[in-house]
Amino acid sequence: MTRRLKTKHFRKQKMRYIKRTLFVFLFFIIFCFLIYFVIFSDFFHINHVNIVGATRVPVKDIHTKVDGLLNEQTILPINNNLIFINNFKIQQIFFADINRIYITKNFFKKTLNVHIVEKKPLAKLLFEPNEESLLEKYIENIYLDETGFVFKSNLVDDSKIVNIYIKQQNINIPKNLINAEKMKYFSEFINYLQLSNVDHFEFEYSLNTPSAIILRLNKKYKIYLTLNEDIVDAFNTSQGFYQKESKDMRTITTYIDMRYYPEKLYFK
Repeated sequence: MTRRLKTKHFRKQKMRYIKRTLFVFLFFIIFCFLIYFVIFSDFFHINHVNIVGATRVPVKDIHTKVDGLLNEQTILPINNNLIFINNFKIQQIFFADINRIYITKNFFKKTLNVHIVEKKPLAKLLFEPNEESLLEKYIENIYLDETGFVFKSNLVDDSKIVNIYIKQQNINIPKNLINAEKMKYFSEFINYLQLSNVDHFEFEYSLNTPSAIILRLNKKYKIYLTLNEDIVDAFNTSQGFYQKESKDMRTITTYIDMRYYPEKLYFK
């Protein structure tokens, strides 16, 4: 290779090196600018926190906890940033009445939307301990939600839900009192009773027989029912039987056992 060709070749290599170096340097400058813009500018700064869906839990209490997380001291100011906000920490905010929390973001309005899904209380649990039990001194304001889980709350309106009496001799109450499948039939049954304008009803439940429940109807008699898909039909059958038998003054029915419906029916 001649001297002229070598010089030309080295000159091209040098130019490529300079261009590559300039490109890397420019990329680094743009990258640093973007990082600075995203982290330190006010463009992604959270100006508003919108609490959505809270009815029982006071909005101001939720705001206080969310604001505390947004204003935590860190090396970089990323807690109050729509991009870097730690959704998981907000979703772990605990209130007994809250089932779950999820987050949405409005970058145009610089708003963080905190969506609250509260637990739906289906019934209040009233415990009937024996004389030796200290349970009544420890447990109050306990409720059953629509999924069968137990929670404690001072915010529930008791007048709008039914009562379940539980005979229990200790304070070891299972967190999941009734499983999801049986809870589905139970909630449908409660809705049916409410829509049928039954004057007064409440329930008894035993931890020893978790598949069954006792309905106290109008304080007149009890119906033993199984928490399955036939619960409404069993109730209607028992109602028809009671009305028929009550016409005979010689028959006083105190309970009807429909747990073996439709094969058998017991009464007393």
